[in-house]
Amino acid sequence: MNVLLLGGIGAVAAEASRDLFQHGGFDKITLADVNVEKARAFAREIGLPLSSVVRVDASRPEELTDVMRGNDVVLNGLSNLFHLSVLRSAIKTRSSVVDLNGATENMESLDNEAQEAGVTYLAGCGATPGITNMMALKAAEELDSVDEIDVSFAAFRSFALSRTLLDLTISEFDPREDVKERVIYESGSLLQVLPFNGEKMVDFPEPIGTQPVFFVPHPETRHLPRSIKTDRVYTRGCFSPGIMRFLRVINEYGFLRTDPIQIDGAKISPRQLLSEYLLQVPEAARENVWGYGLHVEVIGQRTGRSVRHTLWSTHPGMDEWGIPGAYSKNIALPLAVGARLLMERKQRRTGVGSPDSLLPAGLFFKELEARGIKLHEEVTN
Repeated sequence: MNVLLLGGIGAVAAEASRDLFQHGGFDKITLADVNVEKARAFAREIGLPLSSVVRVDASRPEELTDVMRGNDVVLNGLSNLFHLSVLRSAIKTRSSVVDLNGATENMESLDNEAQEAGVTYLAGCGATPGITNMMALKAAEELDSVDEIDVSFAAFRSFALSRTLLDLTISEFDPREDVKERVIYESGSLLQVLPFNGEKMVDFPEPIGTQPVFFVPHPETRHLPRSIKTDRVYTRGCFSPGIMRFLRVINEYGFLRTDPIQIDGAKISPRQLLSEYLLQVPEAARENVWGYGLHVEVIGQRTGRSVRHTLWSTHPGMDEWGIPGAYSKNIALPLAVGARLLMERKQRRTGVGSPDSLLPAGLFFKELEARGIKLHEEVTN
């Protein structure tokens, strides 16, 4: 089996790449990135031969296809700007792919083509989406029917750990009313909601503790009803208290607007100004508590009685996993587990889909536990 680490040197993707290399089992590993020098430095760090490093410009579809050809599994760490191109190349090369980001509607439209090619595109295989999807699946498999799925997360890290994560944090609470992805699922319909709506208090394991969570634009809301028949799906989330306070303030004062303002004759949007500021000041790079809290409640029926399954995860803390590992490993290790299950051909079907529609829950959590992420469950009537 040959595996390609495509853009696998970013903060999160590098953790997944490192895990795959350390656990072995592949005949050949190739590391492809547009930044060859950075890729070679990472290869030296993990002990991968420099001959395994190749350059790829993902903006060139034919180049992307060439580098993917001959690989059984591709771990995609590229920007989501290239994910549709990666899927198209996967169908041409018959390579299966594991990806952090959830599948878009354009990608889902290629599901039949992927199935005909015998290709699996495992999308959204991180912490949330990813682990949370599989928590919901595990509980649903133990019920006769499912009434409601409540997904919650608490992502504790610095505000500006990277430009990508900064943009992601801001987008979770974008104030625009037409944010297409911020929805809840009720009775067969997706209903749009505003930021800081749907507040709920959730008890996460220490050091995160009890936190208020709010509706967020995450793929679980759209994807879970496709694999689990249910009446309601709610996805909520939060960041550390300081970041949440700041997000409320910048919402209130319009700092997330994208229409430009003038500063000394130059035009810049408040949102761009804010982002550039946060990326340059040390305060935005600091955070006292690093970790990832995941919590899923599934309410349904079993043998004629109402049952509530509550599932949550724990992981090694900052003393063992370090910073940013106590946060980033929760995203990276599910990605590596997904790649390994694809390598072992453990997927339930081919095509484009989320983990709950493609992977077996038992094997998924067994692999995660071997890496330090543990699942806990409580069942009440």
